[in-house]
Amino acid sequence: PDEANLSPGRGGLVIYDKLPPDSLDLGTFGAWNNWENEPSMKSYLSSEGGSSVRVGYGQNRCAMFNSALLHETDEFRFKEGYENRRINLTLLFGKKPVTEGWRPSGRVEEF
Repeated sequence: PDEANLSPGRGGLVIYDKLPPDSLDLGTFGAWNNWENEPSMKSYLSSEGGSSVRVGYGQNRCAMFNSALLHETDEFRFKEGYENRRINLTLLFGKKPVTEGWRPSGRVEEF
């Protein structure tokens, strides 16, 4: 619930306006997009001058975005207890084209 969030405006999602590097193939992306390689992602974003949109936690909030864009869970602090847990659901739909050279739009809009 919203009242369990000890950092209002935080605890949701951070979406960057950058795609992974062109040199990263789809097979490598899964290995790159994990906790161990977070410094590489942050370094890439810093060198590319990327900006981001922070979507704060909200009970029953839905954030729809191009998941090919770099994104991460925002830092969160919630009250203790089972009823206060933060729940995250990810739903994917559609198929990514496998055409060589395909790059989705890197546009991020704030609603």
